[in-house]
Amino acid sequence: MTTIDKIEQGVADYLDAELMPKLQSNGIEKVIVGTAVSLLIRKSGAIIEGYKENKLVKMLGIMDEAGNVDVDILVEELKKNISKDGVKVDIPIIGTLTFHKEDIDKLYNYIMA
Repeated sequence: MTTIDKIEQGVADYLDAELMPKLQSNGIEKVIVGTAVSLLIRKSGAIIEGYKENKLVKMLGIMDEAGNVDVDILVEELKKNISKDGVKVDIPIIGTLTFHKEDIDKLYNYIMA
């Protein structure tokens, strides 16, 4: 089980290292995305904490009573369900990003670091 704080830090590190360098360097895009990412990370703990009482989350046992998340099982299942073409996510301002199994591994390594 992994703490929400550790997940937040890992996501922040992943975004800083993997996403931000790929954005256009015109300045404004990085400022807007950086601000949005910072706000998302600040609120992510509350968002994740909100799932603690979710019936499906309880049934699957992916979060304990303290709010820690079973990142290992989530990563394992995510990788099983992502096709070789990846999964596309449309993000305002940035555009469409494609995440592959390798991206899940990278994110996992940042979280567990």
